[in-house]
Amino acid sequence: MPVEDVLGVVLAGGSSHRMGFDKRRFEIRGRSLVLRAAEALRSECVEVVVSTQPGSSWTEPSLRAIADLRSDCGPLAGLEAALSASVASRRSVFVLACDLPYVSTELIGYIVRSAAAARSSAAVVPSVAGRVQPLCGLYRPETLEVVRRQLDSGSRAMRDLLAILSVETVEIHPELALYRSDLFHNLNEPADLEPLSDAPTP
Repeated sequence: MPVEDVLGVVLAGGSSHRMGFDKRRFEIRGRSLVLRAAEALRSECVEVVVSTQPGSSWTEPSLRAIADLRSDCGPLAGLEAALSASVASRRSVFVLACDLPYVSTELIGYIVRSAAAARSSAAVVPSVAGRVQPLCGLYRPETLEVVRRQLDSGSRAMRDLLAILSVETVEIHPELALYRSDLFHNLNEPADLEPLSDAPTP
């Protein structure tokens, strides 16, 4: 899939209640989680933006913000806003949650290349040991109406969305050079920050 076909979206609209502070600005080696995620996406995407809550203050000039169209509806609302913003260009959207610091450019490239060979699928997402990772995946333009219907019905779970889409699952296994056991280590609570000393440099 050519790089110009993909809009990269850093999902950063969460409230960080469990973390106790605004984790999107947490820094690893001098770079915030949001900017690290943006760097990981940049080589595979024609543009990278950050998805935020409506009314959120975003002051980083190097990264354009796209506000969710609905408040407090989680990452599914971020996907809706990104797909809506790219509807004219018919670009696919690659979402990456800002609190997945071990996701690398190599992993994103592997998923994008897999998507090029699975054009009939509405979404392409990685899986580790049978567990899908919907917050690091590619979603095609035709998913927008399905996302809207899910949100209108009150469903906010990304996994519920995958259950009704045509999905290509990319298994990430130890035989791959890009593999590491903590690829999808998620930062939700202060204790999750402890093992970050060896987080990869995007």
